[in-house]
Amino acid sequence: MANVSVKQIAKFDGTNFQLWKFQITTALVAKRLKGYMDGSMVKPEVSDAAFATWTMNNAAAMCLISTAVEYSQLEYLITCNTAQEMWNKLCSIHEQCLASNLLHLNQKFHAYSMSSCDGVAQHISKVDNMARQLRDLGEQISDTALMAKILGSLLSKYNALVTTWDSMPLASQTVENLRQRLIKEENKLTNDDEKAAASSVVTQKSESSAKNSSQKNGGENNHRSSNTKMKCFYCDKTGHLIRSCRKRKNDIANKNGEANVSALITVENSPPMDMFAFSVINREREELLSKDARDAWYGDSVCSRYITFRRDWFSNFEECSGSIFLGVWEVKGSGTVPIKSLVNGQ
Repeated sequence: MANVSVKQIAKFDGTNFQLWKFQITTALVAKRLKGYMDGSMVKPEVSDAAFATWTMNNAAAMCLISTAVEYSQLEYLITCNTAQEMWNKLCSIHEQCLASNLLHLNQKFHAYSMSSCDGVAQHISKVDNMARQLRDLGEQISDTALMAKILGSLLSKYNALVTTWDSMPLASQTVENLRQRLIKEENKLTNDDEKAAASSVVTQKSESSAKNSSQKNGGENNHRSSNTKMKCFYCDKTGHLIRSCRKRKNDIANKNGEANVSALITVENSPPMDMFAFSVINREREELLSKDARDAWYGDSVCSRYITFRRDWFSNFEECSGSIFLGVWEVKGSGTVPIKSLVNGQ
């Protein structure tokens, strides 16, 4: 007789009868007492030599059952004389309760979905247990229906497996094969998550190291970054170019009495040294930007032609007619004008 302790069995308190029933049945089988519980070991006559053995084993089965229930359930059993009577009493009470709640059990079975806290094995066990309860009450739950419920209530991360399972041969679509495939998929997903987590840690460490290095060499980096920031040569503020300078536009509007008159001055990208050289020539810059708007140059829509009101600037001039798209301005001629430029600091 196997040495099985009922201390390992959770005492039955009126809930989860099917789980408790399974545990107590296996314990009785291990102790070779199941026949006294289900009545297959018939009580002999008192005069029979086997009566004493039957009485001892029946008492052992009664002891095992009674010590595996709470006092609230023991009250139903104190009038019973055999283990079979005790068993039948518990089944009649609690399975009758299950029968009265058959609709509830069906709703619970069909509404169930896998919890994000559960593993695959626990998920399958829950579905299997609900199916067993329904079968005990006479409901027909086929293996196909059981597999459909297991697959249909999985978390979305198992969608790839669900798709491949549908393409498997019908002969291979068994509950046991499904269990093995799901456990294998769960292990794969767990490994992928661990690799992703490790990669994330490495990335965070790299970013932290780069940040510390940047702070350590902050003076040098700040000097380099300052050369790459946009700076307006009119107001000496960063964050915009001269063509977008509000102060310049307002100064021109105030000078000419027209807010819509502006001069177009372009600055090409150049090395930091050139920008610095240009920025220090404050006097010439101010003289340039303070000129009358009529002394400024204007570019057409694609900057292929440049226009000025100053005829006297031209070294040669040919009269012509036509129009250039700025709005629509009448053209008087075209020619060559000598200009002073700043190139590479020269």
